[in-house]
Amino acid sequence: MAHDKRICKHMKIMKVIESMNFEEIGINLCQLLKHKDYDSIAEQFGYALAFNKPIKIAIKEDFENVLQESKFDLDNSKCNVIIKIFPKNELNIIRLIECRLKSYKSQGYILAEIIQNDSGLYLEQISSVT
Repeated sequence: MAHDKRICKHMKIMKVIESMNFEEIGINLCQLLKHKDYDSIAEQFGYALAFNKPIKIAIKEDFENVLQESKFDLDNSKCNVIIKIFPKNELNIIRLIECRLKSYKSQGYILAEIIQNDSGLYLEQISSVT
C-alpha cells in the first residue's frame, strides 16, 4: 500500500509540473533572490549544495558570497530566464531553468540554476558569471 501512495504522489507531482510555466518559475526565483526571501526559496526548491547546513542558511551564505565577490548591484537588476530541455539521460535531468540576474551597473550576472528531474524541481546552485 505504501508503494501505491508513493506512485500516486509522484503522479500528482508530475501533473503539477507539467502544468507549470517554467519561465514564471525562473522569474519567481529571481524575485525571491532580489528580496532575499531565503525561507521561501528553501521551501519551494530546496538546495542541492546545502550539504549538512539548514537549506535556507546555505542559500543565504552562497548568495551573499556571490553578491560580495561580484560587487553586484541587486537593486538595479533584471531577470532573464533561459530554459534548456534535455533528451532522456542517465541522470534523469529533464530541464534546466537558468535564472540570470543582470545589472547595468555590474559586469556579468548572477546565475541561479533550477533542475527538473523525475522527482520535481530543485535549486542546483548559485554563482556569478563574468
